[in-house]
Amino acid sequence: MRSDLSNLRTLLSWARTSVSMIGFGFTIYNFYSGIFEDVGRPRLDEAARNLGLALVVAGTVALVIAIWNFWIINQYLDASSVALDVPRALKRRWIYSYVLTAVLMVIGVITILFMLRVI
Repeated sequence: MRSDLSNLRTLLSWARTSVSMIGFGFTIYNFYSGIFEDVGRPRLDEAARNLGLALVVAGTVALVIAIWNFWIINQYLDASSVALDVPRALKRRWIYSYVLTAVLMVIGVITILFMLRVI
């Protein structure tokens, strides 16, 4: 049970870090692109966009890695003969973790598309 809860906490820590990276990247993009547009330096505007985009992409990729890691460890715990069985009602909470991570990934992808000026 402790391993299962630890796995869930790890996923939520990854999600918190990813949200921070996505938010910080978008903030850098918006803040500095506005300043550099006023100054009239398009080259620096592109640098701010690239730095922000790198952070948003890193945050979104971190979510993919986090959900993959969470799923692999869940599979191991289910197959392990040493681990105690997690009650079925508690296993349903994994659905919330997957939904949360999927929503955050969608937000990350939409942010990337916005920063690339696709939408």
